[in-house]
Amino acid sequence: DIIDGLVVTGGNFDHDPKMYGEDFQHPKTKLNPERSAFDFAIVEHTINRDIPFLGICAGQQMLNIVRGGSLIQCIPDEAPHTLNHSQEECRHRPTHDINLVAGTLLEKCNNGKKTAAVNTSHHQAVKDIGKNLVINAVAPDGIIEGIEDPNLRFCLGVQWHPEFFVCDLDREIYKQFILAAQKS
Repeated sequence: DIIDGLVVTGGNFDHDPKMYGEDFQHPKTKLNPERSAFDFAIVEHTINRDIPFLGICAGQQMLNIVRGGSLIQCIPDEAPHTLNHSQEECRHRPTHDINLVAGTLLEKCNNGKKTAAVNTSHHQAVKDIGKNLVINAVAPDGIIEGIEDPNLRFCLGVQWHPEFFVCDLDREIYKQFILAAQKS
């Protein structure tokens, strides 16, 4: 009742595969059960109340889990012919482009431009999209880089880290999130 918007960030951890119906846990998966349980509860509550939501990296993944979707547990093993999504150089530099889907909130944040250059730091990604979510951005290799719920005022998930302000899109995401939160 006291928040106007919620940002759920990433971190150096992974969500438990049991949360999205998988019994197998990849050996590279690093769990943080307390953080995942908290994130699940607060994301579910936030989107059920249509409070503006921005999920970054693990925050996007949690949005997908809350809506019944699943994750790729280890991109290099499950999708070996993809780009390197674990950026080792400075995260203030773009690593790869994303292709934005027309008519989405994310495309509007990008002033109608169809591509953006983003940073990357993840070994997991959305696999099966959750209920009422749409894909809004994809890397050239097919990895899902963004999701959103078009039925809510502002419900956006991005796989990259816009907090490093690599491109104009990053700044606009925060601007639009803040504007949506001010209207709460």
